[in-house]
Order: sequence, then structure tokens, then C-alpha cells
Amino acid sequence: MASAVIDETGNVYGRLTVVEWIPNKDGRGAMWRARCKCGRERAVRGCLLRAGLVKSCGCMHARGTVYRESKEQRDPVLLIMQERDELRRLVESLKEQLEKATP
Repeated sequence: MASAVIDETGNVYGRLTVVEWIPNKDGRGAMWRARCKCGRERAVRGCLLRAGLVKSCGCMHARGTVYRESKEQRDPVLLIMQERDELRRLVESLKEQLEKATP
């Protein structure tokens, strides 16, 4: 007997925000479309989101930053510092681009 689908719409897991349910052709767990903070979307099983096994679209691997902490090990201050550092790098990059474009 199939279990009831847990509505994940609007929930946030790491950098992913669940957008909508996706019909799953193989019938093995509910699939959800999730939007990452970087803007990309991906399909992911709800059980993987809830278990904390999927936290981004893969963009963190591309940047060389992988979150490996379990739920108990996450430090909110450290996460804020990481986001701040990422924003600083972005601002510096934009300033450099602006300087190059300005005659």
C-alpha cells in the first residue's frame, strides 16, 4: 500500500526551496522540483531532502564548497559568515568588472 505524500511545497532545505510536486513515473517516492539560491532548478526525492542528503543543485560542488555538516553540527554563525564572505567576493568581482568597463 502506498503511503501518503508529504507536502514539501515552500519548505527550504539548505540552499533549495521546494517549488512543486513532480509526477514520478517509477512510483518510488515523491519527486519535487526545487529552486536553488543560485537560480537553477533540479528534481529531487522528498526523502533525500528531509534526510539532509541533498542541499543544493550541485553549485556548491562546482565552487569547491561542500556542506558536510549534519543537522546537529551546523553553526548558524558560521553559515552567516560564509554567506558574508561569498557576498564580499561577489562585490569585489563586480567592482573589478566596473573598473575595467569604465574608460
